[in-house]
Amino acid sequence: MKVFQMNLLNYNANTQFPNGGVATQKQIDLRNEMNNHGVGNVNVAAFTEVGVADNFIQANVQNALNDFGNSLGIHQGANGRQLAVIRCGRTALQDSNEVVALVVDGNANIHNFGLYYFTQVEPLIWQDEETNVGLNQFTANLNLPDGAIPDYRYIVYIDFTLNGVRRKLGFIHNRAPGHDQTVVVMQGIRSLLEQQNTLLMCGGDFNVASPAIGLNGVGVQYPNHGHHQKWYYSPGYTTVSNPLDYWISQNQLMAPPLGVATAQANRTPNVPNPVTTGSDHRGVWIDIN
Repeated sequence: MKVFQMNLLNYNANTQFPNGGVATQKQIDLRNEMNNHGVGNVNVAAFTEVGVADNFIQANVQNALNDFGNSLGIHQGANGRQLAVIRCGRTALQDSNEVVALVVDGNANIHNFGLYYFTQVEPLIWQDEETNVGLNQFTANLNLPDGAIPDYRYIVYIDFTLNGVRRKLGFIHNRAPGHDQTVVVMQGIRSLLEQQNTLLMCGGDFNVASPAIGLNGVGVQYPNHGHHQKWYYSPGYTTVSNPLDYWISQNQLMAPPLGVATAQANRTPNVPNPVTTGSDHRGVWIDIN
């Protein structure tokens, strides 16, 4: 199974490629980057730093996201790709309309989408709110749960079955009021992955450098010794000078038997530049064996 994620840098999904209209230069640049992703047909793609306002036009959002689905080779199945936009946070002073947008293989059976969020930071205790799958291959949930703290961004997840295997994957744009709070959330993500029946894997723009980078994105267990080890799949720098986009997996589910890697990650090839690649982040993918 192949999964892709990318921070799209202030991407308005309602205006970048309106239905029946012309793609913006940003849409074209992002599309070209995804054309070079290098992993073959992707099954699930997630995009962060995406804006979808309450009064969005569904056909516009579908057109833009399906354009990326074409670039990533995501199968349409019999009824088309399955698309979702799930609100992941807001700012205290002004609603940012930020969502995680998902494009999913049309052959997948989606059980539900959802949000892991918290109502306090210390101690950080995750709450789970599920989102039912919408009609006609499109799901939108632009509401945040009561008590979700503003100025943070939360984990959007998808629980699905594809080719007889059920998986639950999470995605995050780890934005917080300050760096210290960002680190606290990272610790919370690690703790969440230690729990049973939560996430197999979490990917995203973590805004904290990966503590371990593997050759060609092969998983590295970190810390090297200890009870709470996690597998980090980082392909290296994803901004100009930092490895901020990567994957973290449950140790017990993706630990390689006898040293044989069960997954491999990589990134889009070009050094990110908003003027030429559409974003200040590379896209990253992971191929789970």
